[in-house]
Amino acid sequence: MLARTKYIYEVRNTGNEARVKMWVTDAHKAGPTTICTGWLVRYPQAIRGGYAEQPSSYNVQNNVHAGPVNGTQITIGGGGGAHAPLSPFDAGVAPIVDGIVSQACDGRLLVPYAPSPVSSP
Repeated sequence: MLARTKYIYEVRNTGNEARVKMWVTDAHKAGPTTICTGWLVRYPQAIRGGYAEQPSSYNVQNNVHAGPVNGTQITIGGGGGAHAPLSPFDAGVAPIVDGIVSQACDGRLLVPYAPSPVSSP
């Protein structure tokens, strides 16, 4: 894969992703749009506290908010109660690797890829 890589494409805070990194093997223009093809790694947004709530956690009739239904943590042996995870990985959100994909990319952010030289023994 690295032998075929021509560019590295990296963008932060796009859509629902904190970071997107792509090892681009081919880039071409389709009208005004640049299309990149290669291996893509997406890093989801970090969630600290504020977990998504299920519709069932809010009782509309009584206007009662039951709180988040996912991400609940229990502390055993005392302590200050539940704490928000420190990273997205603590919250169970791992990077997502997509095989060879083609998608629109900003051609201005393509950085030529040069593999690091192999060290001699």
